[in-house]
Amino acid sequence: MSHIVNKNFMKKFFLLSMMLLLVTRIWAQNITGTVVNEKLSPVSFANISLLRADSSFVSGAKTDVRGVFRILKTAGAKFLKISCVGYQTKIVACDSTVMGNIILKSEVKTLGEVEVISQQQLIKQEADKLSYAVEKDPDAATVTVMEMLRKVPLVAVDGQDNITVKGSSTFKIYKNGHPDASLSTNPKEVLKAIPANMIKRIEVITEPGAKYDAEGATAILNIVMKENSQIKGVTATVTARSSSRKGAMASTYLAAQIGKLVVSVDYTFSRQSKEQTRTESENTQQFKNTGNTLAVNSQGTNAGNVHFASVMASYDIDSLNLMTLSADGYGYTFDLNRTSNTSMTGADGRLLYRYASDYRSPGYSFANWNGRFDYEHRTHLKDEVFTFSYMLSTTKQTTSSNTAYSDMINMPVSYSGYAQNSRERFYEHTLQADYVRPVSKFHKIEMGGKYICRLNKSHTMLVYNGTANNVDRRFDHNTQVAAAYLSYMFTKDKWSARAGLRYEYSYLDARYPDGTGTDFHRDLNDWVPSASITYRISAANSLKVSYATSINRPGISYLNPAVVSTPTYVSYGNSDLSSSRNTSFGVTFMHIGPKITWHLNPFYEFADNRISSMRFAKDDVVYHTYGNILRYRKAALSFYTRWQATKTTTLMLNSSLNYLYNNNPNEGLTMHKWYGEAYTNLSQKLPLGLQLGVYAGGILGHQVSGVYGYNDGYRYHGVSLQRSFLKEDRLTVRLIASDVFNGNRIRYRTFTTQGDYTGLNCSYFPGATVSFSVSYRIGKLKGQVKKTEKTIDNNDVVGGLSRNVDK
Repeated sequence: MSHIVNKNFMKKFFLLSMMLLLVTRIWAQNITGTVVNEKLSPVSFANISLLRADSSFVSGAKTDVRGVFRILKTAGAKFLKISCVGYQTKIVACDSTVMGNIILKSEVKTLGEVEVISQQQLIKQEADKLSYAVEKDPDAATVTVMEMLRKVPLVAVDGQDNITVKGSSTFKIYKNGHPDASLSTNPKEVLKAIPANMIKRIEVITEPGAKYDAEGATAILNIVMKENSQIKGVTATVTARSSSRKGAMASTYLAAQIGKLVVSVDYTFSRQSKEQTRTESENTQQFKNTGNTLAVNSQGTNAGNVHFASVMASYDIDSLNLMTLSADGYGYTFDLNRTSNTSMTGADGRLLYRYASDYRSPGYSFANWNGRFDYEHRTHLKDEVFTFSYMLSTTKQTTSSNTAYSDMINMPVSYSGYAQNSRERFYEHTLQADYVRPVSKFHKIEMGGKYICRLNKSHTMLVYNGTANNVDRRFDHNTQVAAAYLSYMFTKDKWSARAGLRYEYSYLDARYPDGTGTDFHRDLNDWVPSASITYRISAANSLKVSYATSINRPGISYLNPAVVSTPTYVSYGNSDLSSSRNTSFGVTFMHIGPKITWHLNPFYEFADNRISSMRFAKDDVVYHTYGNILRYRKAALSFYTRWQATKTTTLMLNSSLNYLYNNNPNEGLTMHKWYGEAYTNLSQKLPLGLQLGVYAGGILGHQVSGVYGYNDGYRYHGVSLQRSFLKEDRLTVRLIASDVFNGNRIRYRTFTTQGDYTGLNCSYFPGATVSFSVSYRIGKLKGQVKKTEKTIDNNDVVGGLSRNVDK
């Protein structure tokens, strides 16, 4: 039987191969090529005209998003005419069917002796996303991705490097269109370690459509590494940076081509010093039931090393088939040290207890490694694409710490310290297939399917020095997701529309290998619709209306029931958490002019069973867990503008006005506040090739933190001076001074005004800093690694490996 099956399979495979060969021969007379600009970036949607010797028109086509065109060669055709707005028209002889790169020069407009000043467009609005062209920003040569994010519309970065998108922290971060667990879990460390000169653009996907996982966030931040068409030769870039607080960073990027194989490698090392990471805090809590006051003063550092590496390769089989392979990873090791003094006083001022603690975690480590394979096949029908992808993602987090208590008076617990060892492991396998087909000139459909298998394991051990019971808890949580989606797109004249529907079946399974809990499983079915419609008012103005939904499933750190306790604080997960649904409506106005670009986005979001922190007090001890308890409402207005004031002066403003309403009906608590966010940047070209940058930003008002309290406003500022040297500006140096008027340390305050206790937490972080960076490019870049148009897009869960505890 096996022999017969193999024989039949070989016959079918041979027949299929012959058919493919025949099709290849039939379409061998297509003229193919790639239209690029002077910087070798693709020129999308350029007009391609096939002409006879007398310049009469034969047929036409347009380039795709990668600048690639394909047009049938007809007898008598002699020339190709390539034209695009903003570029000089070019006519070339079509002597060959393979044209390679066709370079268009930028169009320079002058009126007599008066120069027409126009800015290089950095932002672009598309049907489902907004993108910022990092590679076109002069500052990208010597800054990090974290610094560049401040310039991206709808994105805000506060003084502690906390990132929000549309004012919310429930977004996910992708790299090259696929989720990256390390980026979403630890964005502060990773994005400060990646040089911006490795980035092509940053995309803000504000309304993830049907092709994106329903499980995830209300927005996606997609960081696209440099990718283009081809590389000829070898190029490398080396960057180094140091600061007055003894921090350092070094990175290198290398790209090369061997025949049809294109490879790029980048590696970054970042050293975070004690001076950089030193923090202090003063925390007071007043318990309502007893009137007692808890005071905790602490200081600490978390010095360590951060490593980021990525390898990407593509192989152009032919004009219709492309394979890409990538592997990337991120890891760090930190030495966490913290000392504190804790005291509890009664309502009458009498000391109830006091102790000092010394926390040491010399072996805290985190690592995430991913591997991905994509295969893309295009047919003779323009824009018809099939993509198959597989991804393996692994994450490992290990904590080994010791806490010792001293100077104890009336110690409220029966132990004098404890050792904690915890291991959390995450493995994810994903298979995905996507198909895009134009139905007619104005209609296009997208469809696809996906299977995800997530395996989570955690092991927590607590050994107490005293009579307290030790903890040894194992918890396994596995999730399997099967999904299918269908999306429809319509484009005609000034109108474009998109509508999609996604179905997801999820099987959640939780097990307690140590027998400390009851195993359980759950089946979930979710339908997730989305829609948007765009009207192009004119060549410079557009209007978009959108509707989107998404769901969030809890990760293992939110589900893990293991109890971690100190004399004043107890935390644990909730294995009964379920998914929550988010809904959003938005309107986007966009203007792209020669001197002024602006983006205005009013939107409204709501959810009724959002996962949120739950806190309560018992015997003057704070207990923390999670629940599907939050009614969430948000109305906001986001505004971005960039003004090319003169040939040498550019002004930018990225801002938002927000109203946030949180309600926990179980506790009868409501918290609502207005607040505004703003970041402004001035870029000024000076004589001698110098470039001056001045920036300032902050928050006015109060950011709501759950239902228990809010965060105070803050401000930050800085100035930079940059200059490039050598031929083709190969060497760039930059000097940056930040927060010089904020003193040696910056204060952030969090107020707790509701619940079983009230209080104030004041945290202090390093202030004024001076940094110096240098970047040097070796070789001449002709392009970068190709990338398939579709790839795996997993929206990671809420609460992955790092339990985010709002104390």
